[in-house]
Order: sequence, then C-alpha cells, then structure tokens
Amino acid sequence: MGDIDIAMIVTVVLLNLGFAVLVGALLTDWQLKGEESGWVRQRQAPLRAIRLGASLWIALMLVALL
Repeated sequence: MGDIDIAMIVTVVLLNLGFAVLVGALLTDWQLKGEESGWVRQRQAPLRAIRLGASLWIALMLVALL
C-alpha cells in the first residue's frame, strides 16, 4: 500500500464517522421533537452545533477525497 492509499482509507473512515455523528444527531433531534420541557430545550442547542460541525466535517473530508 502506498501513502496515497493509506491517506484515502483514513479519509474515508473519518468521512463515515462524521456521517454517523450527523445521522445520530438528526435522529436524536427528531426523537425530541414535540416535547416542550426545559430539558429538551437545553439539549437542542448542542444538537444544532453537532449537526453543523458534522456537516462541515463531512464537507471537509469530501474535499480531501477530491
């Protein structure tokens, strides 16, 4: 295996991890929809940040694959 092959494998692994985090955050947000409590509101703000971060991470990994 060459250096480029290893770099591509690492990038794909990181891309898949970012996608898993994004799906997890989306599913968690979907599960919390419709609830009106202080606990839910406290959890939704970090979920938005996680979704944004995971989306940017995925975009970065896709650019790296190009």
